[in-house]
Amino acid sequence: MLQVPWGWVVATKAGVVETKVSTDSRQRIVDAAEELFAEKGYHGASVREIVRRAEVTSPMLYYHFGSKEDLLAALLRERFDAFMANLREVLQEATSVSEVMERTAAFVFQAALERPAQTRFLVQTLLGPHDTLPIQAIHDQHFLLRPVLQEAFLKHDPTLDVARIRFTVELFHNALTGYLLQALTGLERSQLDEVPALLARLLLSALQDLGPAPQLSDPSLT
Repeated sequence: MLQVPWGWVVATKAGVVETKVSTDSRQRIVDAAEELFAEKGYHGASVREIVRRAEVTSPMLYYHFGSKEDLLAALLRERFDAFMANLREVLQEATSVSEVMERTAAFVFQAALERPAQTRFLVQTLLGPHDTLPIQAIHDQHFLLRPVLQEAFLKHDPTLDVARIRFTVELFHNALTGYLLQALTGLERSQLDEVPALLARLLLSALQDLGPAPQLSDPSLT
């Protein structure tokens, strides 16, 4: 068996040599990058360290991702796609707009507490300075939650005003991010357990207010 940068050359039963791309090398690279980015930050983690931890070669990393920046973009997409798929499943069991917000907050906090270092890195990447980072990928992931919540709100109450939904979702998103950062920096679990219901109560009044929705200054949020 001969190793090549992008996989392995193996002999089949018929004796014909063929190239087999390692099925798990890409995932090992993503997982190693996430661990190192969480430990050292994006700029602090080198490609050499990533491939060493993933037990692959540098050419294999570049074969799968092209660059370190592309690796970060792929990591963000993979983690947030999985997160949103799981959240949609959780929201399938919600029976009201209030429960949508409560379930979303509880799901976000649980996910963060299970992987605090990785979550801290992802949040800091989305909210922090983006010098030399893949800006479009970061922007795309940052706004993933909004359409999911809008869809869930309308599912349970089609009469809701769309502009007010957008405004309420923005409030919810910002409040959720604030509590998430507190959770990652030492907020007591007993306190955190009270937050989902509290957010739902507070923001439900904003959503159902009969007055006109305040206008958002950032056009990208609409």
